[in-house]
Amino acid sequence: GRDTASWLYRSRSGDHNLGSFPDVVPKAARDALVTYRAGLLATAAETPRSVPRAAGGKSFTAVVAEWLKGREWKPTTKDDATAALGRLSFAAKPINTITREDVVADIKALQARLIAAGESGRSAQDVRQWLKRIFDFAEIEPNPADFTGKYKEQIPDAPKKGKNHHAAVEWEKLPAVYKALPATEAARALRFLILTAVRSGDVEQARWSQIQGE
Repeated sequence: GRDTASWLYRSRSGDHNLGSFPDVVPKAARDALVTYRAGLLATAAETPRSVPRAAGGKSFTAVVAEWLKGREWKPTTKDDATAALGRLSFAAKPINTITREDVVADIKALQARLIAAGESGRSAQDVRQWLKRIFDFAEIEPNPADFTGKYKEQIPDAPKKGKNHHAAVEWEKLPAVYKALPATEAARALRFLILTAVRSGDVEQARWSQIQGE
């Protein structure tokens, strides 16, 4: 017989066969995937949300603590995240009972407070991203903090605040600037950034185990 291959849709619940190639062409496989996922969404909407395996019916705050243990963040960043997430109205609720409406209300309220104070929407964007990751970590499906696709317009992007950047150094002057840097930890980090062209945030959070050579 001839060699065949199958189109598979892989998810946490397992693989779903969308048909065999070449009998099922790519467009037909995509159409089958759309139909299959629509069926999953309809079933999820009609089925009471079960207690996820990872979360075990724990409170949102308890799951946040577990999630943060796996983040290689600076202690101050973890403290900021704990404080920001702990102020959410649903912080004490079991994580599998939190709805999309709960998330939308809190994010919009946070954005409004920042705008009223004349501050950047950066922290609201951080909370929004953290929430999606936390609900993914807890295996909550559908994720109430996933605002992609048809849910994109439920939370508008926060207004961006202009930044005052330092003046750029002309490349011809860079060797002189490099040599003039003092023998401090910050200056050594800047030298490393100049030599590697990595982002400043990557330098700040780098670990010695990630660096090879001298």
